[in-house]
This record gives sequence, structure tokens and C-alpha cells, in this order.
Amino acid sequence: MKKICFKLARALYSTSQNTEVKICVIGSGPVGFYASQHLVKHIPSVKIDIYEKLPVPFGLVRYDTFFYTNTDITQHALEVLSTSKIKEVYLIGRRGPLQAAFTIKELREMLKLKNCGTYWCDSDFVEFSGSTGDVEKLKLCVNKLEGADILRQKAVFTEDVEYLSCDLAVTSIGYKSLEVDPAIPFDSNRGIAKNANGKISDGVFTTGWLATGPTGVILSTMSNAFGVAEYIVSDLKKCSIESKPGFASVEKLLEKRGVQLVFWENWLKIDAYEQEMGKKLGKPREKIVTIKKMLEVAE
Repeated sequence: MKKICFKLARALYSTSQNTEVKICVIGSGPVGFYASQHLVKHIPSVKIDIYEKLPVPFGLVRYDTFFYTNTDITQHALEVLSTSKIKEVYLIGRRGPLQAAFTIKELREMLKLKNCGTYWCDSDFVEFSGSTGDVEKLKLCVNKLEGADILRQKAVFTEDVEYLSCDLAVTSIGYKSLEVDPAIPFDSNRGIAKNANGKISDGVFTTGWLATGPTGVILSTMSNAFGVAEYIVSDLKKCSIESKPGFASVEKLLEKRGVQLVFWENWLKIDAYEQEMGKKLGKPREKIVTIKKMLEVAE
């Protein structure tokens, strides 16, 4: 694993020499590891370099957690939650339940929360109302659904509005990928790399939310990653592979720019440190929350 920006590690640095296939995977989240796992199993001679912008791997698997004292939620967040006086939460959606981007499994888990009632509201967040940074109420526009396909209907504003009194507002509109490299064809409206079943162009593929948009759970991500990886395996059998400099070239470039590299052995130092700090608090780990500290521990 190396700390590196996406635009530096695009397909330009994917390499191959003779019978050894060298593959560059951008991103060390679940989809990157799932795709790599499938490639390793199905390509006889392959070397995979996984590049990551952060000093730590695993993406949402590392950062997505439940708020309980015996989990790896950071201590400062746990302390804030333990003193919270919030008793009522409104989750406001733009469209109806049939058009929701989340899956039935996610809905089922929410419905099982103790002391939690679930109500659907066809509203769209418009603006805050308050003073000096304090929230007093939300102005909501009542939407209507348009379109013949019930699963693809769009939310359209109406002239009707509603006001919801509240003391805190947390926006959670959803994940949307951004274009970071003009060499990668990108659909700005949908927030995805333009692709056909994961293939962008010869030798360049995408999977996960960059390919599909933010939808599904970890199982969906795994299935998509395996599918695209299988496409890569099949594609490799049909095309000739151009030899490229690979990580050796990337490493020289980053060293020239003074970028600290974090390899797997460096990550293990961070992992051991977090687990040790967690033991002192009776938790599996206490995650480091700043890149500066991560890099200090990794040295």
C-alpha cells in the first residue's frame, strides 16, 4: 500500500513483463481488495499493486461502525454521544420508499432499532433557518414524483412547503464521486466513470461506487468487484499487454516530490499502535484520526 494521489497512479503505471501480469488497483477499500482477491485466484502469474491516498487501508470497513462502547468508535466521538440530549430524530428523504437508493436489508436494520419509529416523508431539504450558526427550523419543499417507471421516478418541487422545528441538522444527501483525472471519461451528472460493465477502455476498468453510483451493501460491492475482475481475466486472454515501468517509476517520482510512502509493514505499525491504545480503554482499538499522527507512527 502506498500513499499516492489517484491521478499519479492511473493506468499509465500498470505493468507487465513477459508472462507476469502486473495490475494496478486504485483504492484499498473493500471493492479494491475483493477485485484483487479474484484476480489473484484466477490469473496464474500476477502481481498487484494497491494504491491508496490515505496511510491506512480498508476504506469504509475501517471507518463505518456502530456507536457502542465496546466497538472501535473513537473515544472523543463516544464521549460526545454519551452526553447527547437528542431524543428525537427526523430522517428526511427526497422521494418515496420505492425509489430509495438503500436496500431492504438496510431498511430492516433501521426498523429493528429500539425506541425508533420510522415514517416516510416526500420532502426535499431546502434551507436552514436560524441565527449565529444555531438551527431553529428547516424549510422543506413538498415534492411530487414524476415518471412512468415507479423505480426511476424523479422528485419534482411543488409550491407547497413545510417547516420542521429542530435544534440540529445533519445533511446526508449521499455519496457522489468526483472527476479527478481528465483522462478518465466521467459522467458528472451521475457521478460515475463512464463504463460498460466495468470497462472504461482497453486496460482500464472500474468497479464499486465509482462504476455504479452509491447503492447496495457490502455484498453488492463484493459481487460487483468479482464480476469486473472476471471481465478483466477474460479481457487479458484476448489482448496483448504493453510493458510499462510500473511502481518503480511511481516510487522515484514520489521520492523526488518528498512524499512519505506507507507500505504494508508500515500499516502494521499503525495497526499495532491503535490496538494497544484500545486495550487501555477496553476497546478493540482506538483509531488515529489525523494523517499527521498516522505518518508519525508509520515511520
